[in-house]
Amino acid sequence: MALAAALGVLFLAGNAAAFIALLAASVFWIVFVPIWLARGVAAQHKAGLIAAGIIVLVPAGYALAALEPRLVLAVLALVWVADTAAYFVGRRWGRRKLAPAISPGKTWEGAWGGVAAAMAYAIICGTFLLGTAGWPAYLAVAALLAAISIVGDLFESAAKRQAGVKDSGAGSSTLDVVSRHRGRYRVFALTANGSADALLALCRMHHPVYAVLSAAKPDAKLSAAFAECGTELLCGARALEQVAADSRVDVVMAAIVGAAGLASTLAAARAGKRVLLANKEALVMAGPLLTRAAREGGATLLPVDSEHNAVFQCLSDIKAVRRIVLTASGGPFRTCAIDTLDGVTPDQACAHPNWVMGRKISVDSATMMNKGLEVIEACFLFDVPPQMIEVVIHPQSIVHSLVEYVDGALIAQLSNPDMRVPIAHALGYPERIASGAQPLDLTRMKDLSFERPDERRFPCLRLAYAALERGGTAPAILNAANEVAVEAFLAGRLPFTGIARVIADALDTVPAGEAASLEAVMAADGESRRAAGTRVAALAPALSS
Repeated sequence: MALAAALGVLFLAGNAAAFIALLAASVFWIVFVPIWLARGVAAQHKAGLIAAGIIVLVPAGYALAALEPRLVLAVLALVWVADTAAYFVGRRWGRRKLAPAISPGKTWEGAWGGVAAAMAYAIICGTFLLGTAGWPAYLAVAALLAAISIVGDLFESAAKRQAGVKDSGAGSSTLDVVSRHRGRYRVFALTANGSADALLALCRMHHPVYAVLSAAKPDAKLSAAFAECGTELLCGARALEQVAADSRVDVVMAAIVGAAGLASTLAAARAGKRVLLANKEALVMAGPLLTRAAREGGATLLPVDSEHNAVFQCLSDIKAVRRIVLTASGGPFRTCAIDTLDGVTPDQACAHPNWVMGRKISVDSATMMNKGLEVIEACFLFDVPPQMIEVVIHPQSIVHSLVEYVDGALIAQLSNPDMRVPIAHALGYPERIASGAQPLDLTRMKDLSFERPDERRFPCLRLAYAALERGGTAPAILNAANEVAVEAFLAGRLPFTGIARVIADALDTVPAGEAASLEAVMAADGESRRAAGTRVAALAPALSS
């Protein structure tokens, strides 16, 4: 749309209103968007986002209505050529990141490859359209459009991150792997919290028996829309447990973030399912309960987190293991000055340099709380003490974990950072099935570096170890306080460094008891949330001053 608007400036000068609108759009994309991208697209600037939406949509409407269809098609084709070439050139020769804080996969080499391909396409078209006249202006416009297409793509990525929809996590990755093996797997149920439109779109593609909206109330009109694609809509949290334990289900992907996924994961374990654990919190909050439920129900727990799945693949004799090494990327602030962390924005914290994830998980990566939760999870998964688990920072995210044995052998699992790799392993285990992930080219790896995490930069990691040593419901207290603190940070009510302070305060003030039942765990969870909420409220005035 931005490209059509930019082109329209040259063709609609006779219409004053259109000219002004299209000129505003061109200035917006060429001048303001790069500045905005550099500073971050922040949710707090709602008026600016609304104005941006108007500037993007209205001039595009002018342009599409006024331009000849062949010119619209030519512009769209130029963008397709540039985008396709940028992808393949970046995958093959990309070295230098273009905008790692916005879209980690894009490179300068890919961008230049896209512009070059767009110019080649423009020259081919111009040969048939222009003859010998007007080439300088024509090529200048083509180069401008190719450049704007890259800026527009980055802006879209930033906006998606801001809205929390730029997510290639466990759910979408699982569906991608399943779609590659339609003769082997069928989707029985899909679940979401409240995103009815997105869930309906997936149901139209995969035609599950059930769809669940856990935060919604029954709605006849909505149910009718789902019924059109042969899917029965269920509502409420209890429906999650119902589909997870259904006798027709063989495999459950437990990927609901936070404490909300605990009950359904327990239900799947009690029903003897193969449970693919992408949800850290189930084991963190109720490790003994979940492992006991799996044992009594005959369930199989298989880790889908890239680190735990890597450990699982490297294990041959748990009794001969000297230590387990979990790797961490270090997130977006690994090299930032520590005294600048208090002022980082949610968009900056959510811009992971290697992985594309949801906003809550991205913030956990930035604080390294995700690694702390993974340490707790590993203790329960592999039945090892905390002192046997070490965390190291590995910025390249190629080595996902290592296992050292008593004879000195160190076994590692390597792959490109793609969630489909561990998902395919867990789905097919003990067989191997294709994941669709890009193969790892060892000849292109120029550097594999490792370093110890700085406790001053990542205090949440130390807090997780402390909760693990304390035992009982302490990990549940830790997790609940973290969820409250991260939510407050994403809403602009808590500074980034306040996350660790809120968690530490909850661990100090909320007593930890025995995690003997789900009720005891959820009681500790609730008390921790209340304490964390009080602490957030106390820190809010300091943030606004």
